Amino acid sequence: MLGDWLTQALEPMRRAARRRQTLRELGRLDDRALADIGISRADIGRIADITARQAPDEAMTAADLHRRHP
Repeated sequence: MLGDWLTQALEPMRRAARRRQTLRELGRLDDRALADIGISRADIGRIADITARQAPDEAMTAADLHRRHP
């Protein structure tokens, strides 16, 4: 019972961390590398938001996310 409550209490922080991680990783790529995986700089924020909402075990690559959520 306490574990479920704690998991729910920590989830917003975990989402924020996943979003920051995605922003950091995609932000490091140059425009050519982003184009190679099918996204543009304008897509980075949207992809970070999608990634943040996913559970860690459902994590997808940026290219997979773009194909699912164009």
